[in-house]
Amino acid sequence: MTSKLDPGGSLFLYLSTDQWLAGLADRVAGLRDAILALPDMPERERRQVRRGFALAENLVRNSGIETIAGVGMSSVAVEPGLYRFRWVMARTAGAAEDGYMWRWFGSEPHALDWLGWMPTNTAYLVNLDLDLAGVWSALRREARAAGIPAFERALDRWEARVEQEVGRSLSALLGDTAGNVGIALVLDPSRPVALPGPGGGAFEIPQPELAVGLKVRNPRIYETLAGWLRRTAPPDALESGGEGEVRWIGMAQPMPWPLRLQPTLGVAGDYLWLTTTREVFTRLRRVHAGEEPSLRTTPEFQRLSRGLPDRGNSVAFVSAAFGRLMQRWQEATLAMLEQDQPALAQVLRASGLLMGRVAASYAVGWHDATGSQAMSQSTEDPVNQLARAVVVGPLAMSAGMLLPALATARDRAQDVVCRNNLKQLALGLLLYADDHQGQLPEDLAAIREYVPSPEVFFCPLDPAKPDPVPKSWERLPAHAGSYEFLTPGVRVEGATASKVTLRCPFHGSVAHMDGSVTKENAGR
Repeated sequence: MTSKLDPGGSLFLYLSTDQWLAGLADRVAGLRDAILALPDMPERERRQVRRGFALAENLVRNSGIETIAGVGMSSVAVEPGLYRFRWVMARTAGAAEDGYMWRWFGSEPHALDWLGWMPTNTAYLVNLDLDLAGVWSALRREARAAGIPAFERALDRWEARVEQEVGRSLSALLGDTAGNVGIALVLDPSRPVALPGPGGGAFEIPQPELAVGLKVRNPRIYETLAGWLRRTAPPDALESGGEGEVRWIGMAQPMPWPLRLQPTLGVAGDYLWLTTTREVFTRLRRVHAGEEPSLRTTPEFQRLSRGLPDRGNSVAFVSAAFGRLMQRWQEATLAMLEQDQPALAQVLRASGLLMGRVAASYAVGWHDATGSQAMSQSTEDPVNQLARAVVVGPLAMSAGMLLPALATARDRAQDVVCRNNLKQLALGLLLYADDHQGQLPEDLAAIREYVPSPEVFFCPLDPAKPDPVPKSWERLPAHAGSYEFLTPGVRVEGATASKVTLRCPFHGSVAHMDGSVTKENAGR
């Protein structure tokens, strides 16, 4: 298999694994026996150990992992700014080809039909052979073989629930699939979308549109799902069209979101499509019919795909436009973070915890009697990407544990500020009442001279809070503030101490007549 790798580049690696992986299921069984030999183990725990190890042992035996003879990879520059990466996974000569990993993802290369659907402004796509019916059948079979009743019942419930909802069982639906799935992101720069950006500004991106495709043997899946939508959707919520091999059904009107969203389910050719807009479904169909140019005609795709196989079992593409979008998104995210948590933003920027530059790339993978292989070409050396993963990975894991703690601390601090504001306002109301024959004011603006500053009128979570809050009362609008005043004009003497007088709509905290502050759902 090493002859299928490229020598003389920045990376060349081959690892023989047959001695490690051969007989792996037997070693799993040996570990099971060692655990069961422990003294004083209750019989209930023994049953659980047997079932868990039975599932693991069967999965190892049936997956095909024991027949992996070796794995290798290489990377070499093919021209300035373009790098080829190869990956191989060899199968033991003469080994059976019935392992899940050798059957579920295609058995032999075929034409890459998915590319014939993709428009020229496709920014990202992944397509692969995947036997969904085989995966579902194996799950049920392994659950029965391991003797795990709870697992079996959960799968049976899924099967029954799908049949109850749509009229056909999940097994029947998956039986109509043809073993190929994919997802694509299309960017439409002619229709930019403005998203919230740093400093209250806008972050503009091309309109993103998603398409998920599932290869089918016949249109029965579409007919089943379309019928279910018609039965369950509100009247006039859907519209449909097409005839013959091209049919669709979807929302009659786009959803009121910043991003255009009008989900559409359609069938065209050999694929069942779920798209975020009607327009992208129409474009896919037109590209496949030859009425519009496809992704294959673009200079970027032709450069990246030069010399790569035109047949395979999987394909992936990342455009330079997608990389630029990710870079802009990261910069906007950091800019917004710098306003709220500048120290954290500085750590992220300095350590490179975000994904960094996304290189344009194209990859093809295939399976044959010798094992699995893949080739890709990219505008960045894969060795650099691997190095970033090695360095950034541990930092990202640390950040994953640190960021929730920081977010929790920030939330608690904001809650404390809000509760303190309510206490200050409640005290101001009591002081006002003392000066006005025990009667509260008609609005909060009347207690300004009884509270320390305009800041106490605003919850930290209020999106309408002025930035910055005026330091003087003269510059603060008369009725500005975050808190709801629930007892205007009420006499303090006739009210119970626990009566709620102020409420924060963001934190759910409330202030009472006696000046105490609690959560609204807390017992009083």
